[in-house]
Amino acid sequence: MKAKLVFPPPSKKYGGITWGTEDLVNPPQSGIEVLAAVARQRFPDADISCISDSVASGMSAEDYAFSYRTVDDVVESCADADVVGVSVWFHNLESGLELAWKLKEIDLGKRVVLGSYGVSNPLIARLVLEQHPAVDYIARGDGEETIVGILRGFSPQQIPNLFYRVDGKVMMGPSRPFNLNRRPRWDFTHTQNYAAIMEGYDSRTRLFGELRKGSGGSFIGRIGVQFTTGCEKAEQEGPCAYCTSQRTTTQSMLAERFWGQIGHLYSTHGITEYFLCDDIAATLPKLRALSEARKKASLPDNLQFRAYGYAPYFTPEDSTEMIRLLHEVGIINLFLGIENFSPEVNSKSHKRAYGYPEIADLIGSLTENKVDVFLPLIVGMPGESEETLRYNADCLDRILDRHAKKTYGEGGIVRVDLSGGMPLRGTPWYNNLARDREVQEFYLKKTGMPLQKDIDPDYTTLREASAIYVEPMGVSPQRLNDHFNELSKICLRYLRPQQIGGFDFQP
Repeated sequence: MKAKLVFPPPSKKYGGITWGTEDLVNPPQSGIEVLAAVARQRFPDADISCISDSVASGMSAEDYAFSYRTVDDVVESCADADVVGVSVWFHNLESGLELAWKLKEIDLGKRVVLGSYGVSNPLIARLVLEQHPAVDYIARGDGEETIVGILRGFSPQQIPNLFYRVDGKVMMGPSRPFNLNRRPRWDFTHTQNYAAIMEGYDSRTRLFGELRKGSGGSFIGRIGVQFTTGCEKAEQEGPCAYCTSQRTTTQSMLAERFWGQIGHLYSTHGITEYFLCDDIAATLPKLRALSEARKKASLPDNLQFRAYGYAPYFTPEDSTEMIRLLHEVGIINLFLGIENFSPEVNSKSHKRAYGYPEIADLIGSLTENKVDVFLPLIVGMPGESEETLRYNADCLDRILDRHAKKTYGEGGIVRVDLSGGMPLRGTPWYNNLARDREVQEFYLKKTGMPLQKDIDPDYTTLREASAIYVEPMGVSPQRLNDHFNELSKICLRYLRPQQIGGFDFQP
C-alpha cells in the first residue's frame, strides 16, 4: 500500500499569496504530517509519505533558492500511489482539483481524497463531489480516523467525517472528533526533499543564522504546532463574520504531550521557532497550563512561538498575568486579531465593539514587555463607510508612529497584514449573501455562474454585492482599492517592505 499526502501549490488565481514573514521557503504543512504519523502507526508496513507545496536548495544565503512546485510535478510524484490525500485551503483548491483530474487520467483506480479548510464546509463538499468525479471522497474535520478507514478499505458508511457518493447522491458518514492525546509524535522525515526544505529552519545550520542575520534578526515562526482545536470565541459568542472555522467546540491535549512534541521536533530537526496555530492560543487557561508544563520539561531555553491572540481576552484584570505567561511559554510574537479599528465595523463582524483606545493600550503593554505584534487589517468589511476608512487610516498612522519597529525581538509592531475582505464560503458573511436574491442575480450577471454552484467564488464580486445590497458602504470598489493603497503607503513610512503582507486587494 502506497499513500501520498499532499499540500498543493497555490492556484493561478492566488499565485501572489505568500504566508511568510521574510524570504524563506514554505515549511511542510504540519497537518498532513500528523495524518501520516497516525496512518503509519496503524500501518507500519505501508509506504506513506508527504509532499509539500515548495522546493528549496542551497546551504548558504548566497546559493539559497526556493520555488513552488507545479501541479504536474506533484502528479509525477504521486503516480505510484494507491491513495492520494490532498489538503486544500481556499488559495489552492483549484490546484487540488486539477491534481485530482490528472491523477485519474493516469489511473482511474487511484483513490483521491480532499480535506482541510477549503472543503470542510458541507456545501462545498457536496459541490465538489457533484461536479468533480475525479474526487472520490472528502474528509471533513478531523482526518486521522478518516485516512485510516480509507487505507483499511472500510466501506464509506463506516468511516467517520467522510463525504462520499452512493448512486450519485452525496452522503456523509458519522461525525466524530479525534482525541488529540492519541496523536503520535510526528516530524518531517517522511516529506519529499525534506532535508533541503528544513535547512533554513534548523537552528543548528549555517543557513539558519545567515537568513536571520540578513533579515534584520526577524523571527520566522512558521512551523505549525497545535495545542488545542476549536475556537473559544466561536464557542462562547459565535464565529466572526469572515471566519471559516467549523469548530465551535474546543478540545485540548495534555500540556505535557505538547511539550513532548516540541522536544521531538527540536531533536529531529533543530527547530526553535514555531507557529502555535490554535484558533486563539493566548487565553489565560491555556497559557497557565503551558507555562506550568514547560517548567517541568527538559527543553532548550531559546524556543520561540508566534501565536494568535484575541484583543478582548486581554482584559484589565488578566492582561498583566497573560503577558507574563506569554514570556514563560515563549510566545514572543503575537498575531493580534484586530482586523479593524472601528467599533461599528467590528460589531457587524460579530466581534466585540472594541476600538482604538483599547487596542493602543494593549499594544503599548505588549511593546513595553518586548512582545512583537503582527497587526492584521481587513479592508471592505460590512459596515465600512467613508468615515471608517478615514478613521482606520488615522489610527494606523498613529499606532505605527508610536510602536512600529523595523527589527524583531524588541517588542512593538513588526508586521502589518493588509487584506481585502473576503466572504469565503462557509463564513456567516457568505451565508448571509447567498440567501439574498439580489446578490444571486448580481453575481450571475457579473460572473456568468450561479453563486450556489460556484466552488471557488469571485470574492471581489461578492464583496461588491455585499456593499450594494446587504451592508451598503457608501464607498465604491475603487475607493476601497485607493484606501488599501493609502494604508500600504502609511506602513511603508514606518516598516520595511518585507514587514508588510496580507492578500493583495483588487477592486
